[in-house]
Amino acid sequence: MTGKTNLTEFNQEELAWLDDYRARPAPLSVLHPHWRGIRSSAGQLFEQLFFLEDDLDESTGRHYARLFAEAGCPAVVIQGFPQTFRFLVTALNQVVPTVPVYLIWHGNFMQASQDYAWAAFQMAVELAKEGKLSKIGFVKRGMAEVMAAHGVNTGFVMNRVRRIPDRPSLPSPGGPHFGIWNIIESWQKPPYAMIAAAATIPGAALHLSAMNPRVEEALQFWGVEGGLLHDGPIPQQDMPSYLAPMHLNLNVTLSECAPMVPLESLSLGVPSLLGPTSHYFEDHDYLHSRLVVPSPDSAWKIANFIRRALEERTEIIDAYRAYAPGYNQRAGEALETFLGMPVGESGA
Repeated sequence: MTGKTNLTEFNQEELAWLDDYRARPAPLSVLHPHWRGIRSSAGQLFEQLFFLEDDLDESTGRHYARLFAEAGCPAVVIQGFPQTFRFLVTALNQVVPTVPVYLIWHGNFMQASQDYAWAAFQMAVELAKEGKLSKIGFVKRGMAEVMAAHGVNTGFVMNRVRRIPDRPSLPSPGGPHFGIWNIIESWQKPPYAMIAAAATIPGAALHLSAMNPRVEEALQFWGVEGGLLHDGPIPQQDMPSYLAPMHLNLNVTLSECAPMVPLESLSLGVPSLLGPTSHYFEDHDYLHSRLVVPSPDSAWKIANFIRRALEERTEIIDAYRAYAPGYNQRAGEALETFLGMPVGESGA
């Protein structure tokens, strides 16, 4: 597989990566370092990650294709589709045509209104139809079937978090404390119904990131106490320390395929409410009825779910603890079915 690759073209960091990878070979997941949800998803599914910015060209695409060839990667799995990654896909097909290249798409059809996402999606589908992508996986249930009807080789990939809590977390004193994390100002994930819902709970303290002036106005309008307020997103490695002290985390959004924050929250022993846009808990009547709000735009329904989740906090986490091992195993099996190969220690 390595052919005539000249190791002198690789820098010291890349040579060190080669040594590390060869000690733990596995399908290689390639992704943008700053796409937070995708990064969290990939880290829970794959043993080996490789980060690239969205600034590739023909030369750098071939460079990384030769690096992955030298490593002996059995498969390359692109997460999302940064548009310049097309140069990597093309180069991999030229440099190591026997190595399958997969794509896991984390968006949905509603994002066709977004210029970048729509262009990237069309590009990925074209590459798949040309045979340069072996298969496209979707984390939104049902998308694979739709795209298969359009002649694309597809599969369903289930997001998961491997950690399982021992018990419910111990919330911070006072409150109740509710976290709304990395809910950016967009039509997909507006926080305002959740803020209004929290305002109906006596003593509620809201902790938010990705703050902006309108969110600050909403907190003042509803008279909700603000706790930890951050202008930007929380660094990924710090998320557990923000999620765990909450009574509940709120992630009731209008359009998400398989959000990671609810799973991360539950893995720490904290219930998280979410919208009805994913496959989560469709196979568990109790968890679905307690965590999945059927109307993300209804502050009153969100408030009712908040009250019930506070009352049944221990029961919810106990139910999740029993449910998570089987779900995680199914997620690992779904990934291996999609790839047609084992994925390493973190995959199964």
